[in-house]
Amino acid sequence: MPAGLQLSLLYKIMGRSGELREESFDFLRNSDLYNLVPDYVQQNGEQKALQLLNRHLVHLSDRGYVRLGPPTSEGFRAIWLTADGEMFLQPELAEFGQRPMLPQVVESIERRIAVLTYPEDEKNGMLYRLREAIAKRAPELIAKVIVEVSSKILTSGA
Repeated sequence: MPAGLQLSLLYKIMGRSGELREESFDFLRNSDLYNLVPDYVQQNGEQKALQLLNRHLVHLSDRGYVRLGPPTSEGFRAIWLTADGEMFLQPELAEFGQRPMLPQVVESIERRIAVLTYPEDEKNGMLYRLREAIAKRAPELIAKVIVEVSSKILTSGA
C-alpha cells in the first residue's frame, strides 16, 4: 500500500459510505467523512483532513471501489460507490448473475487435499469436516475448517 495510507481508514471510509448511501440518493461528499478522523480534524483542521481523506479516496477510486467527482478549489468532491464498491460492502452481490462461488471454493480445496502427502485417513477426515461444515450451513465452522485445511496445504507445499 502506498506510504501514508491507513488500512483501517480505508475500511472505515467504505463502511461509512455504505451507511451514508441509505441517506443520500445521488452521491456522498468527502466532508461527510470528517467524523472518521475527528482527532485529525481537531489537530490539523478541516482542510488537512480533506487532503487526508482525498488521498484515501483516490486509492479506493484506483482500486475501483468508488468514483470521484473533480475536487473543488476547497478540496470538496462527490463520491459514488461503484458496482465493485457495492460488492465490497455486500459480498453476496458478487454472486448475482454468476455461478455460486462456494462450490468452486470447495472443489478447489478438495483438489488441494487430494494431492497432500498426508495419510489417506487424515485426508478423508479433512474432506469430511469440510463437507459436514457446509452441510450444516455453519459459516464459522466452514471458516475454521478452511483455515485448518489451508494451513496443512501451505505447510506441505501442495
